[in-house]
Amino acid sequence: MTDDCDECRGARPGSPYGAETRSLDDLLEVLADQRRRCLLAYLLDRDAAAASFEDVTDGVLAELERRGDGRPKREVIAADLRHRHLPRLADVGVLEYDSRSRTIRVHGHERLERLYEQIRPLEAE
Repeated sequence: MTDDCDECRGARPGSPYGAETRSLDDLLEVLADQRRRCLLAYLLDRDAAAASFEDVTDGVLAELERRGDGRPKREVIAADLRHRHLPRLADVGVLEYDSRSRTIRVHGHERLERLYEQIRPLEAE
């Protein structure tokens, strides 16, 4: 069964984790959110392909604090990650989140990662 929305975005039909062929607009929308960028920074700076939800939450909190965004409540960040950011990154194929084991497996996404590396220095300005 093909998802019409995936077809509009340029996803390959039947792809379980999204597609490398997402439109530029889709990828920019993913990167438009600071917390998703913090999540990407944490995931891309690790060598391991898997991480626990708790470690990712702590990593995003540390990244937000490092960027001068204060230290939001852990529960707020955890809920935001679980319900908004992890599903969005899973939708474009960057990762898979298993809510039962609370494990995040990073698949990578070459186009999104290249785009992110281009805008990453701008956040330091």
